[in-house]
Amino acid sequence: MSFSEEELYGAIARGWCDERNSGKEMDVDLADAIAIEVLAVVRSRIATLETQLEQARAALECIVNLLEHDSFALRLSAFGIAQLALQALREGGER
Repeated sequence: MSFSEEELYGAIARGWCDERNSGKEMDVDLADAIAIEVLAVVRSRIATLETQLEQARAALECIVNLLEHDSFALRLSAFGIAQLALQALREGGER
């Protein structure tokens, strides 16, 4: 998520140009104060979301690693069971 400060100032200015505010004079200092506060909130939220995204990526990587490991173990187990079955068939045929 990304946006520029210019976009934010533009949004604030458009709010002052809204029909409900047509008779009001724009206060630049107030617009700056609003922009600073909104930017702080948005940047904090972005940082939180980036941290959560990194945690989710790490968890997903762990899951993938476990699935790959378990898949390999299952293949080894299946191979081992097949080998035992073949051995049992051979031994059964030799009796």
